[in-house]
Amino acid sequence: MIKNKVLRNTLAMFSGQSGAHAIALLFNIFLAKYFSKELYGSLQFAIAYAVVFMVIAEYGLQTLLIREIAKHKEKTNSLFWNSIILKTIFSIFAVIIAYLSLPWFSDSTQDNIIVYFTISSLIFNSWYFSIASVFIGHQENHIEALLFFIGKIVYVVGGVLAVLLFKDIKYVALMFAVASCFQCTIAFVCMIRKHRRLKFVVDMSIIEYLIKNGWLFFSITLFTTLHLTFDYLFIKKWHGDAGVGLYSGAYNLVLVPIMLANAFVRSMYPALSEAYNRNDKNFWKRINLGFRWLAVLAFPVLLFMTITGKEILSFCYRKEFTEAALAMQILLWGQGLEFYCPFAGHILYVLNQQKKVIVITGLSVTVNIIADVILIKHYGIVGASIAMIISLSVMFIGYTLALRKWLPISQLLKQLYPPLLIALVFSPIAWFLRPYLSFWISGPIYASFCLATFFVTKTIKWSDLKLFSQE
Repeated sequence: MIKNKVLRNTLAMFSGQSGAHAIALLFNIFLAKYFSKELYGSLQFAIAYAVVFMVIAEYGLQTLLIREIAKHKEKTNSLFWNSIILKTIFSIFAVIIAYLSLPWFSDSTQDNIIVYFTISSLIFNSWYFSIASVFIGHQENHIEALLFFIGKIVYVVGGVLAVLLFKDIKYVALMFAVASCFQCTIAFVCMIRKHRRLKFVVDMSIIEYLIKNGWLFFSITLFTTLHLTFDYLFIKKWHGDAGVGLYSGAYNLVLVPIMLANAFVRSMYPALSEAYNRNDKNFWKRINLGFRWLAVLAFPVLLFMTITGKEILSFCYRKEFTEAALAMQILLWGQGLEFYCPFAGHILYVLNQQKKVIVITGLSVTVNIIADVILIKHYGIVGASIAMIISLSVMFIGYTLALRKWLPISQLLKQLYPPLLIALVFSPIAWFLRPYLSFWISGPIYASFCLATFFVTKTIKWSDLKLFSQE
C-alpha cells in the first residue's frame, strides 16, 4: 500500500484516466477507420457541442465542492445534495439553450439527431461530477478513477456493438448518453455505500452559498471550455464534418500525454488546499517541485511526438489523416502549456484568487475566439492549431504574472528549463531512430535516456515525493 496520498491518488487517477483514455482512443481509431471522416467528424462535433453546454449544467460546482469538502468534511452531506438540486435546474436550462442554438451551427437532420443524443447526457454527467467531488474531496481518488474507467468501458463496448449491429453512427451517440446514465447510477450506489450518512437535505443557505461562490468557477470553466471547444464549432461551420474529423484525430492524440499531468494536478489540489489551510511551511516548496515534475513529464513527450507526428497519425488512423500532421505538431506545443496552466490555476484557487483566474481565462478565450475567426476560415485546422497556441500562450503569461508575488518568474523558470534542456539534448536520438524503428520502440528508448539523466543530474529525486505526502 502506497502511503503517500498524492502519489497514490495520482497513480490511481492516472491508471483510471489513462486506461479509460487509451480505450476511448482505440475506439475513436476504430470509428475513424470504420466510418468516413465526415461521419466521424459529425460525432466529434456532437460531443464537443454537448461539452460546451455541460458548463451551464455543472455551473463550475465540482471545483468548489472539492475544495469545500476537503476543508470541511462534516458539510459533505449538505454540499452534495444541494448541488444536485441546483444542477438539475441548470441541466434543464442547458438542454433548452443547446436545442435553440443548434441551427446556427448545423442544418443537417442526421447531425442534429446525433447532437440530441449527446446533449441528453448533460443531467447525468452533472450529477456524476457532484458524486466524484465527494470521493476526491475525501481523498478517495481511486474510487473516482474506477468509476470513470467503468463509464468509458460501457460507452466503448456499447458503441462497438452499435456499430457492428446497426452500422449507424447515431447509435454510437445514443450509447454516449446511456453510458453517462449508467456511470452516474453506479457512482451514486458506491457513494451511498461508502458514505452512509449522506441523507437528503435541503438547505437554502448552502444553495445560496453555492450560487454566490460557484459563479466564479462557472465563469472560469466556461472560458476554459470555450477555449478548448470553440475551434470545433468554427471548423464545423466553415470546413464541415471532414475538417472536424481530421482535427479531432490530431487533438485526441495530443491529449494522451496530458492525462498524467491532469491526474497529478487533480491529486495535488485537495492536498494543497489542506496544506494551505493549516499554514504548512512547505507549501511553496511543494509547488516548486510540482512544476519541476510536470516539466519532466511534458518535454520529452512533446519533443518525441513532434518528431514522429506523421508516423503516429498514419499508424493510428488512415493515411489520409496525415493531412493533420502539421496541425498536431502545433497543437502539441499549445497543449504542452496545459502541463503548466491547470496547476497554476488550481494554486490560485487554493489562494482564493479565483477572480484573477477569471480575468486570465477570459482574456485567453477572447484572444482564442478572435484568432479562430481570423485563422480557421482561411487556414482550416492549421489555423485552429495556431489560434490555440496563441491563446494558451496568453494564459501561460497571465498565470506566470499572477503568481509572481508568491513565485518569482526566475524561480519558476529555474524549475522548467533543466527538463527542457535534457529533453532537447537527447532529441536527436528520436530523430535518428525514426527511419529504422517504429515510434512505439524508439519512444521508450528516448524516454529511458531522458529519465536516467533526470535522476543522475538530480533534476528530480525520489525523495521529492515525500514532500507531497500530507501525513
